[in-house]
Amino acid sequence: MRRLIALTWKELLQIKRDPMTMKMIVMVPVMQLLIFGYAINYDVKHMTTVVMDESRSYESRELVDKMQATGYFDIIGRVDSYQELRTSIDSAKALVGLVIDRDFGKDTHRGAPAKAFLIVNASDSTTSRSPSAAGRSRC
Repeated sequence: MRRLIALTWKELLQIKRDPMTMKMIVMVPVMQLLIFGYAINYDVKHMTTVVMDESRSYESRELVDKMQATGYFDIIGRVDSYQELRTSIDSAKALVGLVIDRDFGKDTHRGAPAKAFLIVNASDSTTSRSPSAAGRSRC
């Protein structure tokens, strides 16, 4: 323990004698924070998506078109059952599954809340947050 304290004290004295070292110790991490903070973009785009459209209405097709137009979702196919949807997501063919309720078109016409939901492969926390945020705010 004494050796560690002596070594630490020696290094602190050396840093005190050399002002350039102190500047480097402080400035390099600050510069990295600034550079990487602006360079890294966590905005995930072009997520492969499969659609299970039980409504098959104009409104549901419009929803799918709007989602694809955002650039966040790439519709790679349509499925007819939950099993196919699950298989697509589990096999990593698709990252996102969109399920549109049977009464989506009717509910939209009545002004009632229309039901559609996203199923997301949450194996990566960064990409799993993006689809739900993109679906909520942009469509």
